[in-house]
Amino acid sequence: GHSGRPTNYQAPARKGTQTTERLMPKRTFPAAVRMRKRREIREVFSSGTYLSLGPLGVRYMATTRQTSRFLISVKKNVGHAPMRNRIKRLLREGLRYRRSRLTESHDICLFVTRTPKHPLQYDYVAGLIGKLFNELNQAPGSDSKDPVSKAC
Repeated sequence: GHSGRPTNYQAPARKGTQTTERLMPKRTFPAAVRMRKRREIREVFSSGTYLSLGPLGVRYMATTRQTSRFLISVKKNVGHAPMRNRIKRLLREGLRYRRSRLTESHDICLFVTRTPKHPLQYDYVAGLIGKLFNELNQAPGSDSKDPVSKAC
């Protein structure tokens, strides 16, 4: 044992309150929010809406589930393995921190098919995910990109 320390030594209790309640939404990326079934992924790619966000391609579809689900895919021709893993890590991190901002449930597939011109940074990826979620939170009837509706 340790010299000078009694054998029945116990560390002092930590100061402060320890609460199990969380004031902020849970910032995790559990299996329940990942799309894993091939049939469901195929359905989103075949009948979902496509959106391009720079180096990121997105296919999404509204769903009746309680939570949104996500798929992250980076093709093999996008750099070497550490680069692909970094891109996936950045996307996962951006989703973890922002997924609670979605007001409606969607199945969302995020994919990268070409090597980005510049190495991706977290702030840039987080901004792209913010843009995506803003787009998804828009009311279906009000299309802000339609110049005719603005003029009337």
